[in-house]
Amino acid sequence: MADHFVREGFVVHLIDLRGFGFSGGTYGVATIDELHEDIKLLLQQVDTNLPLFLYGHSIGASLISSFLMRNKWIQITGVILTSAMFGFGHETKINWVKKSLIRVFGGYFEVIFDIERA
Repeated sequence: MADHFVREGFVVHLIDLRGFGFSGGTYGVATIDELHEDIKLLLQQVDTNLPLFLYGHSIGASLISSFLMRNKWIQITGVILTSAMFGFGHETKINWVKKSLIRVFGGYFEVIFDIERA
C-alpha cells in the first residue's frame, strides 16, 4: 500500500516497531510507552508543512489510537485505522457468529485499555 501512495506523489514514512517485523528486540515484550516512543521518534522526522495522516493496521491501529489519546497536542489531518477491534465496513462479509464474538471481546478490550490509562 505504501508503494501505491508513493507513486501517487505522497511522502510516506514507515515504522518497524521494536519486536515486530525486521526490527530488533524480542517479540511482544515492549511496553506501550516504548512503542509510543517509537511513534514519537517517527513523527519527529515528518515535514510539518505537509498534511499528516496516520495509518495503523491491526496492533498498529490500537497503538495509534492509544498514542493519540495520550498525546492530544499532535496536529494531524486524519487517522486511518484498520482492525477488527474497530469494527467492520457494511460491505464486509462476516457471519453473524464471528461479528458477535468480536463485538463481545471488543468491549472487553476497551475495558482493559481504560484500566491501563488510569
